[in-house]
Amino acid sequence: MKKLLILTAALALAACSSTWSGVKQDTSHNVSRTKEAVKEGGNAVGRGITHVGEKIENATE
Repeated sequence: MKKLLILTAALALAACSSTWSGVKQDTSHNVSRTKEAVKEGGNAVGRGITHVGEKIENATE
C-alpha cells in the first residue's frame, strides 16, 4: 500500500512539473507574439499619420 501511495505521489508531482513547464512555455510564446503585434500596430499608426500629413500638405499647397 505504501509503495502505491509513493508511486501515485511521484506521478502526480511529475504531471504538475510538466504542466508548469507548458504554462511557462506558452506564456513566453504569447509575450513574444504580443510584442510583435504591438510593434506592427505602432508601425500602422505611424504610416497612417504620415499619410494624413501628406494629404494635409497637398491640400494647403
